[in-house]
Amino acid sequence: MSYENTLTLRGLSHHIQHALGRALAANYWVRVEIHRLNVYGGTGHAYLELVEKENGRVVAKMSGTLWRDTYRMVSNQFQSVTGEPFRDGMQVLMQVQVRYHELYGLSLNVLQVDPNYSLGQMARMRLETISRLQQEGLFNNNRSLPLPETLTRIAVISGASSKGYKDFLHKVIDYTERYKLRIAITLFPALLDGQNAIDTIPRQMTAIEKQASDFDAICIIRGGGGEVGISAFDHYQLAAAVCSSTLPVFTGIGHATNETVTELVAHKNGITPTDVATFIGQHLLDAVGELELNIEKTFRFAQEQVFDAFQHLHNTSGNLEQVVKNKLLVERSELRELGMRVVVLPKRNIALAHQTLKTKTLQLEKLSERLLLAGQQQMANATHQISKHYQAKISMALQELQQMDDKVKLLDPLQVLKRGYSITRVEGKAVKSATALAIGTEIETELFEGTFTSKITEKNE
Repeated sequence: MSYENTLTLRGLSHHIQHALGRALAANYWVRVEIHRLNVYGGTGHAYLELVEKENGRVVAKMSGTLWRDTYRMVSNQFQSVTGEPFRDGMQVLMQVQVRYHELYGLSLNVLQVDPNYSLGQMARMRLETISRLQQEGLFNNNRSLPLPETLTRIAVISGASSKGYKDFLHKVIDYTERYKLRIAITLFPALLDGQNAIDTIPRQMTAIEKQASDFDAICIIRGGGGEVGISAFDHYQLAAAVCSSTLPVFTGIGHATNETVTELVAHKNGITPTDVATFIGQHLLDAVGELELNIEKTFRFAQEQVFDAFQHLHNTSGNLEQVVKNKLLVERSELRELGMRVVVLPKRNIALAHQTLKTKTLQLEKLSERLLLAGQQQMANATHQISKHYQAKISMALQELQQMDDKVKLLDPLQVLKRGYSITRVEGKAVKSATALAIGTEIETELFEGTFTSKITEKNE
């Protein structure tokens, strides 16, 4: 074998470069999915791993490069048109040049990206999500859940440092302090942009579902991010998690465009986190007002029933007394007439007249006694029936008052402490944020049964 006709590896690489240069066009428009995007801070260049999938399986894969100036242009234009950052998981249409390098192999040099193609893909995903939820009978599930009478235990999915979450808490605290309401907020931290939202929100929804009896509703709060990353809320996985929740879900993800699918399927959608907090506070305020009104109505009804009962008893007694008096007047009148007749009768009839007088007198006495006894019995029966009837009504009214009192007691902070919550105070004032506490500060913690004092030795913020 002659070694003169052999090639070096670099020489073969040059042959491949020349062959590709002759065989391929200057550039191509290619539909791809960005599997991974890495931007190097030192140079500003972006390196991509591009794939094509069929039924979730990767069937083609190549590397790509976006040089610094091109990356800045593409990234700014893409976000301006789509409202989304140029990121992993995006379906894009890009213009590329095929390049082969003796060290780095085959790759694609990205010249430009058509954001309108990705915008169409996002719209298609939204329509597919809505259609799938409707076909599976999930679309109206959460919206059809009954709203609890009171919203005092709220699970919030948001970022702990999110501006939207802080706005939400501020409004809730305003309602509780202004109207003396009790609303317990439990945060389930999540990332609410892009693929992070698709991954973390359903996971936190599952965590809440495991303790659903501890909450009245779920709030998904997002703010401060504008329109960027909002298309995640059109994703099927996220929207289906909301549809499947056994608790009413309220959304306040802070944007001004058309409602996302997640907002469409939620029980209540507020434009901003503050709107959601206002709805919760007003709902609880209305419930308290209705309870107070029902208590007042019950007291008034009971007072009216008792007054009517005594009035009826008084009227019945007065009527019975009048009947007896009238009967006595008639008998006395007859007696006087009989006396007159006795005076004018002959002497021979005097004895008979005396006897008749005695008889009438006895009859009158017995009749009066019978009338009095009958009247007393009638009065006693009437009094018993009236008392029995209105005692039952008063008992029912007292039962309703007791039920309402039980509902009011549910709002008592002791009930909240009994479920395992606690109140932390510094110098007698309740602590609302760990940022206000310093190392070494003595704090007092109130439990359902007793209190204890401790000192802060370490903080995690």
